[in-house]
Amino acid sequence: MSVSEIKRLYFNEFLHDSESLHPREGRDFAPPNFISDKSSITPASRGIAVHTVLEHIDFNKGTPAEIAALVAELEQLKLLTPEEVKILPVPMIAAFLASPLASRMRKAVKIHREVPFAISLPPNLINSTFQDAEGDMVVHGVIDCVFEEKGKLVIVDYKTERVTGELTELVEKYRPQMELYKIAANKIFRLQIDEVLIYFFDKGQVIVL
Repeated sequence: MSVSEIKRLYFNEFLHDSESLHPREGRDFAPPNFISDKSSITPASRGIAVHTVLEHIDFNKGTPAEIAALVAELEQLKLLTPEEVKILPVPMIAAFLASPLASRMRKAVKIHREVPFAISLPPNLINSTFQDAEGDMVVHGVIDCVFEEKGKLVIVDYKTERVTGELTELVEKYRPQMELYKIAANKIFRLQIDEVLIYFFDKGQVIVL
């Protein structure tokens, strides 16, 4: 069972844009409206583009010009489509790289990006309705970033959706996903989880869970 499937058990009506919910393999690319009247910009396409840049960016090269140079390189390597390049929010990425959180990440002992995981969990930890289910369930996904600081781990999740309500309310919708990430990171790295952070690009804000 993937993280996206688990999240649907909690929030069927809510559209998520985490990279772990939108695998790069086999995806369909939707160009913006000004390219084709039959298509629209989706949260998935925007999120994929931002996550791709953050996976490859040098955290010490965060100016708009430096980001644009990387974007051009990623497009040439076909890691970004021309449509994704057009909708990429470069100023938001530059703001993140100038943030206190990015400064912490630059100083980290170790930093791991796009961390894949597959863990086996009792069903009742995934959803309370699974109390009578037999055997463990396998959960898989990708953690955006994990960095080591003072011998402990900090988990960072990037959110690129447009935020219209209160961040505190939105964070609660992601809490089950973050709890799974904590379990996975602990199993992978065998270190204590010190913080779990969600960075909202639309607001330029980080929320501590």
